[in-house]
Amino acid sequence: MSVKKCMDNIACTLDCVKNKTLGTYRFLKSLSLKNKASLELQLKSDKTPFPLCKCGFAYNKTWRIMPVIYVMIGVVMICGVMKSAFSKDK
Repeated sequence: MSVKKCMDNIACTLDCVKNKTLGTYRFLKSLSLKNKASLELQLKSDKTPFPLCKCGFAYNKTWRIMPVIYVMIGVVMICGVMKSAFSKDK
């Protein structure tokens, strides 16, 4: 096997790994969590056919997942640094 062919195989492998990594990153970046709710509260008496007080609202919120992943990676890194800094070497 020639050196040129070996280098081409390495470059092709690294390019494939880079494309898969970027695809995974784009997929994680596009994830979001949607929360929808509709709430209605009524104050009603047994003696009246209609509610005394009625209150209702709708809730619609979207959260991105990527900041949560960044925080989790940061916490893992901080824990690893603290473990290595405070470990007892004997």
